[in-house]
Amino acid sequence: MNVSLENQRILVTGASRGIGRAVAKQLSDSGAEVIIHFNKASDKAESLQKELKTKSYLAPCDLSDVNEVIGFIPKLIELYGPISAIVNNAGIAISAPDDLETKEWTAIWQKTLAVNTTAVGVLCKEFISHAVSQNQGRIINISSRAAFRGDTTDYLAYAASKGALVSLTRSIARYYGKKGIKAFLVA
Repeated sequence: MNVSLENQRILVTGASRGIGRAVAKQLSDSGAEVIIHFNKASDKAESLQKELKTKSYLAPCDLSDVNEVIGFIPKLIELYGPISAIVNNAGIAISAPDDLETKEWTAIWQKTLAVNTTAVGVLCKEFISHAVSQNQGRIINISSRAAFRGDTTDYLAYAASKGALVSLTRSIARYYGKKGIKAFLVA
């Protein structure tokens, strides 16, 4: 069964490689315009853009810097028009062995949560503000099995950050579903 996503504009974070790249290609194959988010891999993002069948846009943003994240969705809407959905795929997993010095361990914890949790929260908040005015919108948050089973001691921050996405997504679905916004979690 083919799903048509014509007349849909969808943001995919972390689209320059891996799962995000595959998602962006599938969305384009289904007719959606794709906003390709990337941090530093502009060459990979540009390569992906050349492969897509539909109109696409490049959207750099450092998700570890909350000051760059705040206002990102409104900026994209101003530049490209209404956004139908967001796929929060970008994420980091930095090894932080439990025998690291606490200051270094904490820096890794904070960066991981900044990218994997805080940025996603801000993106969802700003997208919801837009989607409510449209009476529709879709949020797909990419989590991990680590959210449910835990992870090794080196990846406590990663597991905790992905667990937070479970609660965030459920909360959005519970309240905003009544307002036409659907939220989904993929792990």
